Amino acid sequence: MNSRLGVSLIFGAAVLAAAATAAFAQTTRNFVEIAGILWQHSEYIGAMDFSPDRTRLVTVSRDETVRVWAYPSEEPLLVLTGHEGWIWSVDYAPDGSRIVTSSRDRTVRIWDAETGENVLTIVTAPDENGRSAVPSAAEYSPDGTRILVAYYDNTARIFDAVTGALLVSLDGHEAIVWTAIYTHDGSRVITTSYDSTARIWDAETGEELSLLQHDSLVTVAVISPDGQFVATGSADATARLWHIASGAAIGTFEGHSQEVRALAFSGDGRRLITTSNDFTSRIWNVSTGENVAILRVNTTETVSAAYSDDGAFIVVASRIGEMSLWNGVTGARIARMPGHTFSVNEISFDLENQWVVTAGGDGYVLMWDISPFIE
Repeated sequence: MNSRLGVSLIFGAAVLAAAATAAFAQTTRNFVEIAGILWQHSEYIGAMDFSPDRTRLVTVSRDETVRVWAYPSEEPLLVLTGHEGWIWSVDYAPDGSRIVTSSRDRTVRIWDAETGENVLTIVTAPDENGRSAVPSAAEYSPDGTRILVAYYDNTARIFDAVTGALLVSLDGHEAIVWTAIYTHDGSRVITTSYDSTARIWDAETGEELSLLQHDSLVTVAVISPDGQFVATGSADATARLWHIASGAAIGTFEGHSQEVRALAFSGDGRRLITTSNDFTSRIWNVSTGENVAILRVNTTETVSAAYSDDGAFIVVASRIGEMSLWNGVTGARIARMPGHTFSVNEISFDLENQWVVTAGGDGYVLMWDISPFIE
């Protein structure tokens, strides 16, 4: 899933959210202003992704639709229908020609990104109860030839992106596989599972290369910008750093008192942000393991976070939609970002670090202007 919005997506102001109008009436640097309410689903938005050329945004929702958007249109360019359940994940193909989605309806679907045609549907073979596996996430390989899918049946599988043929099955987990991601070069796959492990696999053969042990379920993994390391987050209240090539444990980031929900590296890979159910986020020095700063929300769990490319800013969001802009080095709060009213699930900076785009459980995609805070 792409994590940056391109500079070509420069949106004009739109009607402000009614719930946020009073807050923004205070013309002050204490708040980041909404540059526009971009687009809306009728229900919870679970994921979004930007096309490789940065001109389009795709969102998926509990309303069972996939929507493709482009400025300046206020209406979706495409509404892709066919799923019959909550859509969990979305990913553009590296060349932008296709979109892959996974859903609670037990299907993975591939769509033509220009026409919206459902060109391929992937369903696993039925189990002994006559049911296909439920996918939890799906993404393209870096070369676009394969689809990697994590499943509730304790496996991950790799399929041919054109034919849908099963190529590799990654078997070994003893509980739900929550996420599955490719390494930057496509040679490895990393999975996280409710069996308290993450695992590293050979993407060609399906051989398990390394087992990365936590003390409780593992729900998130993020690869460092240089591709050498992976950070994992767990309900054991820790994040851990591992060397991908060897599987060796490099260090443990300890300090949270509850589940670690999300992770993000700074652009240079020197810092890591973690969010947690303990109402805090923490900035860590990746080399030393030092907890550089604690970002306190105080009202509810922090569920998502993102670094600007230059590392100057961090945006952290909570389960109830509370968001703030923070200094990416010191951890000082710069400004609050009132606007969303429910969990913010996706956060993305533009390449010039002047805009932030967020998607939330309230069904809105919002854009924020942070340029006044650049010194």
